[in-house]
Amino acid sequence: MLICYDGSSCSGAAIAEAGRELGPGRRALVLTVWEPFVATGFVLVPVSLAAPADEELKRQAETVAEEGTTLAREAGFDADPLVELGAPVWHRIAEIAKEREVDLIVLGSHGRSGLRYLLLGSVATAVAQHAVRPVFLASDAGAQGNPAGTTHGRHERRRRASARGAQRTRTHQATNARRLP
Repeated sequence: MLICYDGSSCSGAAIAEAGRELGPGRRALVLTVWEPFVATGFVLVPVSLAAPADEELKRQAETVAEEGTTLAREAGFDADPLVELGAPVWHRIAEIAKEREVDLIVLGSHGRSGLRYLLLGSVATAVAQHAVRPVFLASDAGAQGNPAGTTHGRHERRRRASARGAQRTRTHQATNARRLP
């Protein structure tokens, strides 16, 4: 399994949810992908500053990967860190999943929509659309009032609403049946 971790609360929530859903003992690589400084769009930065910046970005990525590995181990996974350079991030995630022949990609999703999605994009969406491996998506919606804490929470709310609707229909049918002669 490949767990993508960028240090965000949604990637941490994805690890916790995967631990609950998939159970302990599974092998996992905790992947942190970092983009080189020049890929971030700072075109006016002298090349002499880019190399030290890249070294710092790599050190930070290693720290983030170790943090994610700790979370994965706490969730019950047999986890090791993996730090990779790549731009765009989603493409490198898909490549690593294919190269390592992982059985599942675990990702956190910020749940952006509308203008925020158009402006910022979504690594999770791009991976889900382009990866040749199954993708498990989760969000930190629990912090926003979703007790399930995953993208499954939206589906659970729909299921509950559907069940309430079915109950109302049964109640309505029973009431109408009593009115029949």
